[in-house]
Amino acid sequence: MSEDKREVLVVVLCALLGIGFFAAIIAGQQVALGWLLIAVAPVMFIWRGLRLIAGLRQRNWLTVEGVITRAEVWEHRFIKHGASLSAPCLDYRYNVNGRVYEVKTEVFGRTGARAEVLKPYPPGKAITVHYDPQHPERATLSPGNRSWDYLMLLLPLGLAVFGVGLVSGQIFPPG
Repeated sequence: MSEDKREVLVVVLCALLGIGFFAAIIAGQQVALGWLLIAVAPVMFIWRGLRLIAGLRQRNWLTVEGVITRAEVWEHRFIKHGASLSAPCLDYRYNVNGRVYEVKTEVFGRTGARAEVLKPYPPGKAITVHYDPQHPERATLSPGNRSWDYLMLLLPLGLAVFGVGLVSGQIFPPG
């Protein structure tokens, strides 16, 4: 599973947990919810920290020339709700020590971005690919972390503080 797909999965799970959190508060289960948040926060902090470390390591990856093989906007329509989800996707190919690697459908940018993001990447264009020298099959076009990655490290801290507030009765006191 690609890193971007994992990020989407985490966002969906967080949304479901958020619904569960409010349901627990409405049902008067603030203390149990608080302990759950306190328990989950360190796991999330470690996971985000490892993600940041991986992004920092990408800065030391080697580079090689590659070529764009596909650039298009992936779109999924939810017929039942009339909504749609779109994401620009790039496929590219590169060669390391005589072996050809292909990256299929890397979500480039974030969900909801449109085709203008892909304009600089027409199929056939030469690009710089950053790859892991230990595992050449791991590659990216944009190494390192985004500012959002650093901000996401604060989320577990906020959850822990909120959990302590619930357990202590300072937030949504039972009654």
